[in-house]
Amino acid sequence: MRILLMQKDAALAGWLKQRLIEDNYEVEVAPDTSQAMSLLTDGEFDLVVLDMDPKADLCVVSEIRMRKAGPPTLLLAAETNPSDRVKALDAGADDYMPKPFYYSELSARIRALLRRRYTPPTATVLELGDLKLDRINRTVSRGSRKIELTPKEFSLLEFLMRRPFQAVPREQIAKQAWVPDGGEQTANVVDVYICYLRKKIDFGAETPLIQTVRGLGYRLGTQASA
Repeated sequence: MRILLMQKDAALAGWLKQRLIEDNYEVEVAPDTSQAMSLLTDGEFDLVVLDMDPKADLCVVSEIRMRKAGPPTLLLAAETNPSDRVKALDAGADDYMPKPFYYSELSARIRALLRRRYTPPTATVLELGDLKLDRINRTVSRGSRKIELTPKEFSLLEFLMRRPFQAVPREQIAKQAWVPDGGEQTANVVDVYICYLRKKIDFGAETPLIQTVRGLGYRLGTQASA
């Protein structure tokens, strides 16, 4: 799941991003509303978390809501009077959380908003043969075996599972599988993480699911698993 976090405080943004990554979310940070809207135009997000002044920045909430299939929006704001909270919700915010807050509550509200968005529940689960990936609960299993993945491995597997049986070029995977984290993603990085996935996904399996397409990239799934 991809989250866009608008946070002007760099230190707080870094802390929140790290906690969200630890919860296996992909996170893109925008320092202001202009950057946030630019990122929303260029990419797809499952949730937007806005740390903002509800008296000054409600225009961004309204614009998100006007977009077709706009992601749900959670506002973080200093404690305000009830009329400000009502205006924020009327502008299109899906939830409103006053600061200061406990991260555990923020995490629970994020999960609730994501559950609400992805209905029916089956829309949150990707399956290929006996391989299953739950996008909300961030779990992966193959048959009865549970598989522990790092956030980067999870994102790569999700990217491939959304393109079953397709030969995907290394360059496309490098550019699109991961939210930019400040480091350059190269074809060599893709090869390394494919190797990690193979050891976890195909270990002990009768039918390997991760296939190398010579001279191009990788494909998830074989005709036998269709």
